[in-house]
Amino acid sequence: YTKPIFEDSKKLSKVINKIGLKKGNSYDKAYKICNYFSTKNGFTYTDVPPPFYKNDNIVLKLLDEKEGHCLYYSTAMIAIAREVGIPARLAAGYRTIESSNGKTQVIDKSSPYAWVECYIEHLGWIPFDPAPKDEKKPLSDNGNSNENKPGVSVNEEAEENKAESKVPP
Repeated sequence: YTKPIFEDSKKLSKVINKIGLKKGNSYDKAYKICNYFSTKNGFTYTDVPPPFYKNDNIVLKLLDEKEGHCLYYSTAMIAIAREVGIPARLAAGYRTIESSNGKTQVIDKSSPYAWVECYIEHLGWIPFDPAPKDEKKPLSDNGNSNENKPGVSVNEEAEENKAESKVPP
């Protein structure tokens, strides 16, 4: 969960600098990474992303083309998080979609979904959904809103004074 995905990537380093990940606690950094992949920064979500080929790097392709689905965005967030020392892993499951009558939640073939979990000291594994949200579409069209992000705050002083700990499996 901590091994960086890339040995050397100038593009990833530029993104890390652009996001401003030099300072702050792990939660704040993870939140900044997650929010970097927003429509405000030109990223778009699509259920049919551009194809990638044998020698393509999914993260660099996403950073160049700024279009992908949940797996592309989750992979990119994991790469950046690990690069700045935040343990991160991929989580996958299903999202519910509101039915046309608005009264029930549906899980169908369009429901598989991926997100990221980052290990935050003293809190454990915290979920983040880095896929961009289109504010003009209902949430059922493209995942959860930023408002569903965990509402926790990490005490920076506690983080600075923390005892060394191990990341759980």
